[in-house]
Amino acid sequence: MSLRKPYYRIWRPFIDAKTHPRHCDYLRDPRNAKNASDLIRGYLLLEKELIRNFEFIEPCDAHLTSYSHQLYSLLLRASTEFEANAKGVLIANEYSPKGDWTIKDYQKLDSAMRLSDYTVIVHAWSGQNRVVQPFKQWSSPANGLPWYRAYNKVKHNRADEFSSASLENVVNAIAGVFAILFSQFHIQSFHPVHTGMYFTDDDDDAISHSTSMFGIRLPSTWSVADSYDFDWDTLKASPMPFVRYSF
Repeated sequence: MSLRKPYYRIWRPFIDAKTHPRHCDYLRDPRNAKNASDLIRGYLLLEKELIRNFEFIEPCDAHLTSYSHQLYSLLLRASTEFEANAKGVLIANEYSPKGDWTIKDYQKLDSAMRLSDYTVIVHAWSGQNRVVQPFKQWSSPANGLPWYRAYNKVKHNRADEFSSASLENVVNAIAGVFAILFSQFHIQSFHPVHTGMYFTDDDDDAISHSTSMFGIRLPSTWSVADSYDFDWDTLKASPMPFVRYSF
């Protein structure tokens, strides 16, 4: 049986989106997330800075290990932006950590959002790293995220770990922010007031937008029971149109 109400800050496909032509309207409801615009603008600043870095470091596989103070700053910012999004989803669904927040808490999102199944296309990149899966390692519960480990290494010991602030880790971290945004707000993630002008790139089979350096492929593993099936025009009048995911 499908889901008759959406979860807070968790995008899911509809069983039949054609019967729900406004199937993303629920994502823009302020009861879902009051700070969606701030989160998206935070990501867009990261993307802008990454593009500026591409003026000095050619985005290609040969430069994956390049590192610099600019990339160090971007890795810290992207990783904390990821944390802000992850905490926001968990808190919206009334999850509380047993102690300090850790990556083990954030990893709980994978079962709810299928983050490990998201693929991000870096349109400006030349080489195999053009296609990245920033949360792929989470498909195995025991695995961590290389770019997030790199963030912790360089944050706590830059003198010895400065090379961890590599272009590869920065691209994956920013792609991770984009993926976790998309898993919450779908096409709105391209722009804070985006209303649905998107296209499917035939070559990459990815949802893209002309203003974005990233395209994204969504998870294909949702079952009928995991999918949404509701009429938002009717449901939005309810005093409690959203439900919480039990992490």
